Amino acid sequence: MNKKNINYILKYRNNRSINAEHNCIKLCKFVNNISNNEFLLVTYKKLETIFKIPEKDLLYDFKKTLLSYFNFTKGKFNKNLKLRYLFFDLVSLLIFLIWYKIFSKKINTKNKRKIFFDELDNCEHLKYLKKINYYFKNDSIFHINKINPRFDKKNLKIFSFKKFCIYDSNTLNGNFFNLIKTILYILQISIKSGVNLFAIFNFLIFRIFKYEKIFKENKSQFYFSFKFYNSSSIKNFIFKKYGGKKVSYFQKNLAEMSICFFIKTDILFSLGKGTTHNIKKLGSVIKKIIPIGSLFLENNLNQVKKNLKNKIDICNIGINWAHRNHTSNIDNKIDENYYKHIKWLKKISLEFPDLKILIKHHQNYRGDKKEINILKGSSIDIIYDEKNKNTYQYLEDSKLITSFGSTMIIESKSLRKESFFLDPNKENQSYFKFLKNSNQLRISSYIKFKNLVRKYLIIGKKNKIKNLNNFCLNSSNVSKKIYRNLISN
Repeated sequence: MNKKNINYILKYRNNRSINAEHNCIKLCKFVNNISNNEFLLVTYKKLETIFKIPEKDLLYDFKKTLLSYFNFTKGKFNKNLKLRYLFFDLVSLLIFLIWYKIFSKKINTKNKRKIFFDELDNCEHLKYLKKINYYFKNDSIFHINKINPRFDKKNLKIFSFKKFCIYDSNTLNGNFFNLIKTILYILQISIKSGVNLFAIFNFLIFRIFKYEKIFKENKSQFYFSFKFYNSSSIKNFIFKKYGGKKVSYFQKNLAEMSICFFIKTDILFSLGKGTTHNIKKLGSVIKKIIPIGSLFLENNLNQVKKNLKNKIDICNIGINWAHRNHTSNIDNKIDENYYKHIKWLKKISLEFPDLKILIKHHQNYRGDKKEINILKGSSIDIIYDEKNKNTYQYLEDSKLITSFGSTMIIESKSLRKESFFLDPNKENQSYFKFLKNSNQLRISSYIKFKNLVRKYLIIGKKNKIKNLNNFCLNSSNVSKKIYRNLISN
C-alpha cells in the first residue's frame, strides 16, 4: 500500500505493545510521507499563491496539525478526520469567510513594542514574565487567552483575541474567489480519499487570518512563548513579515516524546544542558538550544526559600494522570506503571508508618478513583488546593521528592534536593527518552525505592548527583539570560 495515499490516514495504527520511541519515529515518518502527497502539494501551492505564505511553511504546519489529531491512547487518528464530519467543518469555514467578507477592513499598526508574549492562558501567567518585562522596560505586548475583567493592567499592554472580529481586508490579497476554488479542490480530494481534510486546512487558514491581524496590529522584534509544543512555521513567517527578528520558546515541560513533534523556532530556552537531548529526532527544526534554568522556579524562589521546615518526609508530585491529555499514554505499559508507582508509595507508608507522605496534584485535579482506591488503608494525604502555598513551596518543605513524570524533579535538582522519578522497570520512554543521563534519577523497582527511603530518611545520608546542569541550571537569573540572548545579535 502506498503510504502517501491520503486514505491511509484513517487506516494507520500504532502498535501499543511496542515501545514509545519506535511508535513515535514510525508516526513521524508516516506524517512526513502523507503530507507530501501530490494532491496536498498542489493545495499548499494554491494557498501560497493566495496568502503569500511559503509552501514549505504550509507543509510544515500541515504535518504538525495532522499529528495533533492522533490519539496516542487509541493508537490511531481521531474521528474528526472521518468524512462524516466534513459538512460541519466546511460550513464553519464558509461562515467564517462570509464574516470576513462583510466585516474586514484595512488594518493599521496599533502598537510597536520590543517583545511580544504569546499564548498566556490567563492573567496569572503574567507573574512569570514580570522580570523579563522589567528588563525590556515594559516595552512589551501580552496576548492572553482569557482576561479577568477585574484584573488591574498596571500600564501593561494586554489583549485577548476573539475569532469573530474585524480582520485585515488585505489578508487574501484580492484572492477571495481563488480561495473558494481551493476550498472546492479540498472538498474534491476529501471525498475522493474519504478523509475530512477541512479539519486540518481550516486550522491552517484560520491561523493565517488570526496572526495576520495580530502581528499587523502589534509589531515587535522578539517573540516569546512558554508553549514550545504549539510552535508554528506559519506564525513565525507572519511575525517576521511584519518586522520580527527572533522567535523563541521556553521549555516549561519535560520533553515528552508526544509533544516534541515538528517544533519550529529560532531559539528554544531549555531547562538544562541535557533536557532536550535528541529532541530534533521527531522532525523539529530548532536553530539554537540555550540552557538557562527554570523561569517558573525563578519566580517562586523567594517563596520556596521561606519554607525551610522539612515537615514532609516524602512529597510525590502528581501529574493528574486520570484526566491527563491522551498524548502521554503512548504504549500499553505506561498506565499500568503509573498506578504501580502509587502502590509503591502505599507500601512504603505501611512499612514506615511514622513517615509523613503526601501526593501533591495540580490544582485542576478532578479526582482519580483508581488512585484513591489504591491508597485506602494508608496514611497518605492527597493535596491539590493551592490557597496556602503552591507546589513549588512544597519542594523545600520536603526531605524526599518523587514523581512519575513531573518537571519539578529536574527543577528541584538545581536546589540540590533529593528528588527522583519512580519509573517501574525503567519503561517510561515517553517522558525520559529526551532527558540525558535520566538513569541517574529513575528508580526502577520497589526494593530500590525502599533502599532510597532508608538511605535518606532513616540513615540520613546525602546523594551526589553528577552533572546537575544536565537537568536544570541555577534558576536565579533566568529572565536576565532570556533578555540578553534575545537582544544579542
